[in-house]
Amino acid sequence: MLRVALVYPELLGTYGDGGNALVLGERAKRRGIEVDVVRVGLAEEIPEATIYLLGGGEDGPQRLGADLLRGSSFGARVRDGAYVFAVCAGLQLLGTSFAVEGDDEYEGLGLVRAVTRRGLVRSVGELLVQRDRATYAHGPVLALNPWLADEILSTILGEPLEPLASVADDLYAERRSALLHSSGS
Repeated sequence: MLRVALVYPELLGTYGDGGNALVLGERAKRRGIEVDVVRVGLAEEIPEATIYLLGGGEDGPQRLGADLLRGSSFGARVRDGAYVFAVCAGLQLLGTSFAVEGDDEYEGLGLVRAVTRRGLVRSVGELLVQRDRATYAHGPVLALNPWLADEILSTILGEPLEPLASVADDLYAERRSALLHSSGS
């Protein structure tokens, strides 16, 4: 069974990040894959899961999330092979440190070699990335990029998945085409 754990959505769910858990669960179910999507609250122990989802949060919740995760079994579960999909503050938590309140550094979980700092200019809007590159995204990224949800499921399951036609896939194809056309690619 595929177990998807949405971790601390009350802290790390500022931008509708819980939608990522819904998308993974639904795309798995539509393919006949047995899936259990669980929400892990602040007072709960981190359960065993196939994949953990971390979302976004403001500076205070982000620091609290780091502290709670540092004192839990999360790091050990990830080092033992569990997958993580993190957006926004969730990605920052995984690194060695992240910026809060301006340029102050706060200790991350050290699960990936990354230091995040605030940029001079904030970039917002649609994004187009190559599949072998990382990016910093917000919100229900998988709802807007169903191919990415399928890539994650395929990686976890260790096998390619049959295409799944949906309105989300059609909308993604239209947005991708428009972005490629506008950028001259």
